[in-house]
Amino acid sequence: MGGHIYFGWKILCMNRQQHGMLSLVFLSISLLMAFISIGRSSVLLAILYICILGLSGIVLLYSFCSKCMCRDTTCGHVIPGILTRYLPRRMSGRYTRQDHLGTLFPILVGLIYPQYWLLGNLWWWSAFWIFFIAGAVDTRIQVCQGCGNRYCRLLPTTAIEGKKE
Repeated sequence: MGGHIYFGWKILCMNRQQHGMLSLVFLSISLLMAFISIGRSSVLLAILYICILGLSGIVLLYSFCSKCMCRDTTCGHVIPGILTRYLPRRMSGRYTRQDHLGTLFPILVGLIYPQYWLLGNLWWWSAFWIFFIAGAVDTRIQVCQGCGNRYCRLLPTTAIEGKKE
């Protein structure tokens, strides 16, 4: 853990991997809330949601994480980097349109599918989005900083490098 001095007090700070784990916890809490919300209405649909999340997670790991050059060494989220060891190896490099779809589609499915059940209770819906956004913001602000995946569109420098001139 690093530290910063503010007004004479040493404040302990989390590193990228700790923030990565925290963001995964936030995202997991939001998905668990969605699962519970669906399960209160239909156990079968909740099980379907978990199956969809599992398959979507594999697609996401294969499409994005398995091409990341940091997956074996400095994965900010830690667990996805470990899980990519069980997927077919892919060369690091620019992400294709299929890779982007394989990243976006699972995220949208995980978010859109439970909205019907979450909207039935404003508190659950609000908490779902608060946890999801907290995880996404923590990822963007803390985990992405210092990441070495120069092909990721979330890094500010790759937006410039990725443009074709």
